Parts: sequence; structure tokens; C-alpha cells
Amino acid sequence: ERRRSDADKPITAGSIEEFRVAVDRFIELFGDIEVAKINRTHARDFRDLLRQLPARPPNAIRQLPLRDQVEWARDNKHPILAKDTVAKLVGGLKSVLDQVAKHDDFVDDLNTWINPFLGFTGSGKRSHAAIRLPFGQDDLLKTFNPAIYNSYRPSEFWIPLLLYYTGARRNEIAQLH
Repeated sequence: ERRRSDADKPITAGSIEEFRVAVDRFIELFGDIEVAKINRTHARDFRDLLRQLPARPPNAIRQLPLRDQVEWARDNKHPILAKDTVAKLVGGLKSVLDQVAKHDDFVDDLNTWINPFLGFTGSGKRSHAAIRLPFGQDDLLKTFNPAIYNSYRPSEFWIPLLLYYTGARRNEIAQLH
């Protein structure tokens, strides 16, 4: 039984088909390259092309190469894929690469390999940090140094503690009353 790496729910047949569409489109665009050779430029170019693809084009257009579909959509002012659809396709390809890297020997060193799709979405926003690493001992000592961490203002005292214990984002904690 196939399962997601980040959840206990089985992968549905619909999700598998969506992942297959994402993989097929990636291969059409870049060729069938080795997993270890896929890089962030491929991920960015793939996402950017998906953002320009027509939504529900006629069958004759759907048979064209991806770049020709983009040109047709632009020339005919046809609606393009929704941001959520792009995000789903990019996320699907990311999931496929994660599974391939974990379960097959396509990546030489899994400990140093970083999924090139990590941080990419369909929204047009890209994470500036590809990976959010946990704070190290030195970071925590700097943050909670008694010479610095001695404020009597409740927000300056509690926000760092809540961030540390909950793992929430700064803006989420700062909005609490």
C-alpha cells in the first residue's frame, strides 16, 4: 500500500494520476534526466511554465507541446491554470522526488541531497530559505542570554518563549492578545 511520507493516509488514485501528469509534463519539458541532476533552475522553470499553461484547453491544443500551449493561451487570451492547480502539480512533483530519493538508489547521498522543489509554490512566492533549520545551541544561548533577555515588557518576554516552545511563526504569536 502506498503512503505519503508526511501523513498516514493512503495516496488516492486521483493523487497518483495528478502526480503522473506533473512527472509527464516535467519530462516533456526537460527530458528524462536523472533525479540527482534535477536542480532549482529546473524547478523554477517548470513552475513558471505551469503558471502560463491554459486551463481546460480544447483537445487539439492539449495535444500540442507545452510551450506551444503557452503561446496559444497568450495569443488567444485564454485563462491560465489556477495558482492552486500549479501548487498542486509542483507539490506532486516534489512528493514524487522525495519518495524516489528515499526508496530508490537514484540519489547517491540522501543525507546531502535537497529536493530542488522544496520551497516552491504556485502562488508566485518563493521561500527565501529553502529549509527552515531548527535553532542550534549557540542560537538559543544568544537569544536567551540574561544580558539581552531581561525585558520587563510582556511581549518582549513572552514572544521568544512562545516561539521556542510552539514552533509557530513570529507573526502568528505577535497577533495573540
